[in-house]
Amino acid sequence: MKMSYLVLAVVVLSSTACISGARSDQAIASARGPAYDRDLLSAEEMGPRATADMYDAILAHRPFWLRPAGGGRGATAPVIYLDGRRVGSAEVLKQIRAPAVERARYYTLSQAQNRFGKIAVAPAIDITMKAYPEE
Repeated sequence: MKMSYLVLAVVVLSSTACISGARSDQAIASARGPAYDRDLLSAEEMGPRATADMYDAILAHRPFWLRPAGGGRGATAPVIYLDGRRVGSAEVLKQIRAPAVERARYYTLSQAQNRFGKIAVAPAIDITMKAYPEE
């Protein structure tokens, strides 16, 4: 009988911890704003004081994008696309000025294959530059 009460107490305490954890995740998402998307980094989110390059911006806002996917020896680093065209590895991000970027989007491997074709062999980060009107 005492064992049943102990099991019940553990279940109740575990449930309460899970609920409060979910609420804290919701609070974090609310603090980031209603349109927070972990796979999208917009110019608005980078703010008016955007860092000098996109590598630093991604490192500050979405560091998990730069981690190799898949784990182990077969881990693959993301491939960088600029306005939908493949331009290279994460090193290219250091050459892209963050204030000139409209948004960056992260694609998992399967999403990258759907977006860029079966030739995609790694996750992808697609950088969309701002369109400035010609003078």
